Amino acid sequence: MNIEKLDIIQVRQRYGFSDWRRELVQKLEQELAYIRLQVDELVVLIFGSFITDEPNPHDVDLFISFKPSKDCVADILRYGLDRLHPDVIDIQYRKLEYDLFSAEELVEYFNNNPLNFRQGISLDRVIELVDV
Repeated sequence: MNIEKLDIIQVRQRYGFSDWRRELVQKLEQELAYIRLQVDELVVLIFGSFITDEPNPHDVDLFISFKPSKDCVADILRYGLDRLHPDVIDIQYRKLEYDLFSAEELVEYFNNNPLNFRQGISLDRVIELVDV
């Protein structure tokens, strides 16, 4: 498993090499800023075609772990995270388990999830977004 740690500036520099990709990074930044209003702690993994040389990835795939802020716990439990760009920022998270998990624990959970296993999906390479 390869977990690379990058901040958003490094992600923008490395993966924002086209107009569409720069737009995706901008929406990623907006989405994460909005999520930060709802949570006290956050771990973010980026995976999928966005972190390849694919010229036009459809979206940015994230797997996150968080501790909700006290003001948002009930709404997150009832409705999930409030989102800005669900059409292009695809976020997966462990619903109803709001303990903070490390990047390594998230990858292990994702790869051991029977639904992902049956679909042949695993995380072989991810970016842990630092300083979010």
